[in-house]
Amino acid sequence: MPSNGLEGNFALQATALPGSPGLVQDKSPKGKTLYHARFLLDATGFSQAASTGECLGVIFSGHATSASPPRFQVSLERGANGGLDLLGSASTDPGTSPGIHPPTSITPGRHLIEISWKKASGPGTKDGFFALLLDGAVRTNIAKISNAQGGGIGFVDLGLSSGCPVLGPAPFVIEDAFESWTNPK
Repeated sequence: MPSNGLEGNFALQATALPGSPGLVQDKSPKGKTLYHARFLLDATGFSQAASTGECLGVIFSGHATSASPPRFQVSLERGANGGLDLLGSASTDPGTSPGIHPPTSITPGRHLIEISWKKASGPGTKDGFFALLLDGAVRTNIAKISNAQGGGIGFVDLGLSSGCPVLGPAPFVIEDAFESWTNPK
């Protein structure tokens, strides 16, 4: 934990090497069908890490206790040109189109990340959704998705899981002021 948090005195500094994620887990959702979270992110250490070519790292993901793929995930991607993108995706029921939207360019530095996720009311119904907001603006809005078969959110991972080839300092992110809720505010 760095001594200078993004808000207050402390924050989570998550460093990840390939095959060795730096994550903390929150098991409080316990199968909820509606989930919201927000946190501060500084990805400067991710954008400046010495690696070859492209680099992708998951910074936040929601999982059902019974499903293998994450129900949703938020990722950072550094392209070969050095640009930094934020990506949001959501799992859908088999046979439906995947919930992936184009990446959003972000700058190194402090950002507010917010997510909202809802499980569909039943198999085949298209009333589930996933939204990703960056600094208060909607960047990913996947509405009317069929995502009931994988279950609700059992736990979330916050930190950095990365498959980046590392040549020097490992990629890292700083995350702070995390809060989550399962009822509308």
